[in-house]
Amino acid sequence: MNKHTERFVEGAKKILEKAPASSDPKWIEYLTLSSQQLCGVCRAPLDVARFESNKGGARYIFVCGHSHVVISLEETIGLSEGFKAASLGVGEAVGQQKTQARIGGESLTKEGEELARTKIFAFYFRKELTKFYNDKQDSPIDVIAESENGAVKESFQVTKLYNEEFWKELNTKNAANLITDRVIVLIKDAIDRKKNLDSKQREKIILLIDTWPGILPEFAERGKEILEKLLNDANFKEVWLIGSLKEQMFKIWPQ
Repeated sequence: MNKHTERFVEGAKKILEKAPASSDPKWIEYLTLSSQQLCGVCRAPLDVARFESNKGGARYIFVCGHSHVVISLEETIGLSEGFKAASLGVGEAVGQQKTQARIGGESLTKEGEELARTKIFAFYFRKELTKFYNDKQDSPIDVIAESENGAVKESFQVTKLYNEEFWKELNTKNAANLITDRVIVLIKDAIDRKKNLDSKQREKIILLIDTWPGILPEFAERGKEILEKLLNDANFKEVWLIGSLKEQMFKIWPQ
């Protein structure tokens, strides 16, 4: 068990011990599985492949493809606080103290990250997909996913929403007023980055925009309204904003 896995499991045990009787049963189940070194989502053996943090929070990325999001902008991220804040969107963090960037643990390649994000999406919305692999290096497709018998096949492009410039802007005193408009621009930029693909290819591709550490529902709704023409012109098969929890995943195309 590596140090990040050990920290995660021990943290879950401590929180479980102190959990009040009124706690959500699903939350208790999640903690119980985590305490037993099992993924609280898919129940696969829990092994932290990577721990990373930045000014938006932190996350534990598991080998199974799922991850635990920590939205905590305190100088030292406390595991218990991170567990409790797991379902918050980035907008909730505005105005709090910021963390210092820290990255540790085993590194995931870009291709590995794309696979992990696609697996999480499929777990919630495409359960028939069970086989995942990266396409060849020069392909316009990042991930191909298939059903067990090969009857269902989907192609995915994965791109990130937030960039380092966004986190710098988030530090400014006007961040609360800035964030909504800025997130919409970032969604537009993410779509524009993938519009260079051939139109015939785009209509067969599901575009996943990775919003880690999360996005608020109102941002997704506002993005659908403002970017309707761009989404229509881009003509992807589907466009999703995806976080690490089902509650943080929003389909913005087709509407």
